Amino acid sequence: MPWWKPSVDIAIGEASSTTIEAAFAPNPANDHVVISGKSMSDIAVFNSLGQQVLHQTVSGETATIETSGLENGIYLVRINGNIMQRLVIAH
Repeated sequence: MPWWKPSVDIAIGEASSTTIEAAFAPNPANDHVVISGKSMSDIAVFNSLGQQVLHQTVSGETATIETSGLENGIYLVRINGNIMQRLVIAH
């Protein structure tokens, strides 16, 4: 199963930036997805209408998100309010 490791540059102030990386596996997901990234604290999942369908507070570098209750489709995952990545659910 492939790991998707997007890298996002986030500007903090005018003179600095921080790169945040997150890995999703599996993607497409069936009943769960494991998200790995440094300093994660908050994960939110949004459907194609922009509605938040899942929220989880996490601590550490790995979180398992239960996706069995979500319909098949394409979702956006937001980590710490910054990273938006696509997640496909296929049961």
